[in-house]
Amino acid sequence: MPSDVKLPDMTLMGKTSTPDIPDQEVPIKNVAQWTDNNRTIHTEEDIIRGYVYGGKPIPVSDEAKKAMTPKTNEKCYKIHGFTARENIPMEYWLSDGSYVIVPANESVSAPFYSLVQAMVHKNVVAIVEKVYRANTEANMVALFPSVDVPNEPWCLIEIGLPFERDYGAIAQRPLKFVMNQLSKEQNDAIDDLLTSLELPDAVDDDAIDVSEKYLPGYMPDPGAQHMWDMLSARALKPDKPLPPIADDVKNLLEQPEFVREKCKPVTERIKNVFSLEKKQPLNIRKRKKSKDRDNEQSDNGDVFMAQSIKKDEKDITKDNNDESKNMVPLSNACNFNFDEIGDI
Repeated sequence: MPSDVKLPDMTLMGKTSTPDIPDQEVPIKNVAQWTDNNRTIHTEEDIIRGYVYGGKPIPVSDEAKKAMTPKTNEKCYKIHGFTARENIPMEYWLSDGSYVIVPANESVSAPFYSLVQAMVHKNVVAIVEKVYRANTEANMVALFPSVDVPNEPWCLIEIGLPFERDYGAIAQRPLKFVMNQLSKEQNDAIDDLLTSLELPDAVDDDAIDVSEKYLPGYMPDPGAQHMWDMLSARALKPDKPLPPIADDVKNLLEQPEFVREKCKPVTERIKNVFSLEKKQPLNIRKRKKSKDRDNEQSDNGDVFMAQSIKKDEKDITKDNNDESKNMVPLSNACNFNFDEIGDI
């Protein structure tokens, strides 16, 4: 019986040379460094974890993070209730992606599909509490029944829901309110635009080629493809400059010709039925409002100063009149008989 042979540990090596010492191989060691925006190196003892909220870093110590971590949450996937589908509009969808829920085995298929059918019949969605791992935070999700997709099994689509504090942080207008403001002509134009953007059904060979081109796994990533093109060009021609982006990669980002032709008349309709109003950038509008507010305050200050000046003039006039009443005329003050003083 052959004995197991243990391979030696792989060590990264690099070549170094100096004017005095010829080329020699030295092991490469990975050293972690923490730098700031000024490229100043800091030690691990000076680093604290945190979060960036609104562009402002908020430090969170390990003790605070442990205090915020739930200690009693158990792993669960519990349905709290059901609500009408119209009560969960699109603006309540929180998660970036979605999950597909299907039966794990045949033993639970019958109750699972019965639940899906009942949800479709009642037009409701399920509100679920989800704890992915023990002692982690709980999330609320909604389960939408899906039964009308051809060639796919019945399933439940899981989409995350926000808590009240999360939804209140971003004030937005409901989509239904915006849609109700559209006229019938505008609504029909939007529907036609969405229809024109759809890929054709695979009814002939050309349509099959076009449809399969955009399936997952068929279309290459333009960024990754360009990166590999640059790496191969640098390896084969290290002394020459990098070539421009290949036409094949550019074509991946272009809209298909048949879609462009279908969208052209619809876009012209949208230009006619929707009126576009040019608005100034938000910072300019804020600056203009602040300037108008300052002008208004300065005008109010000028009016107040004018009223104060008039009031002061009235007070001065009144004081002068009072002083004139209390003063004795100079002719009366000097009307004195000095001969009588001499006789005394």
